Amino acid sequence: IVAIKSNLDTFLRSSGKRYVFIIDNIDRVETKSILSLFRMINQILDFSNVTYVLSFDDTRVKTAFENDLNVDYSYLKKMINLPEMNKEKLKTLYLNSLENIFKSYGKNINREKLSVLSSFLLKISIDIRDFIRFINSSVNFILSQNQYLYDFDLLILELIKITDVELYNTIHKHSDFFTTFDKSNEVELDIVFRMDEYNERGKVFFTQLFDNRLEYLDLLSELFPNVKKFQAKEDLRSEFETRSWQFKE
Repeated sequence: IVAIKSNLDTFLRSSGKRYVFIIDNIDRVETKSILSLFRMINQILDFSNVTYVLSFDDTRVKTAFENDLNVDYSYLKKMINLPEMNKEKLKTLYLNSLENIFKSYGKNINREKLSVLSSFLLKISIDIRDFIRFINSSVNFILSQNQYLYDFDLLILELIKITDVELYNTIHKHSDFFTTFDKSNEVELDIVFRMDEYNERGKVFFTQLFDNRLEYLDLLSELFPNVKKFQAKEDLRSEFETRSWQFKE
């Protein structure tokens, strides 16, 4: 066997060519067979002038390794090269894609806003496949069907609903801290006469909310002025805002 492998290796080097083998849908194979395949490529089929392109769902394989085999996924890096796309290039890909989609629907959007959204996608480690799903489902639907809300705001809310439904429900449940305008007169009067208490409760609320969700802070600051004030360490409401407030008739 050693002699056969040596002869094959000599032939491949002398051919002056590079051979590429593409192995697809690896994640659909039985977990033990996946590990055997990786080991075989690393230890037995490591011929000169041969490259193996292995295609698989990273999340599925990682879950299979850790749950079925109790094998640390980092072990895989010792056997094969796991490519990691440059984060700046990935952010540019997300940013340009979103901008082009908005343009294709005839929508004008500030590139800086899209940059915040692209940065958030990197922070939560969304991969290209999930990004495409997000485009094909939420983005295209919102840009083609929405007629009532600002597209970018609705897009952020939809993304939060997908990535953290608990946060999405919290925003709805505690709208008094997130909504700046369009409050009832009763709620607004309560804030005006208990402003210090409101500001203190708001500070505590946002501190606890973003304690383990720091990656959402910049994104929500684009959507809610109160979050932006919290980020800047300012009070949610001031006396100046109260004087200029006009109650509903």
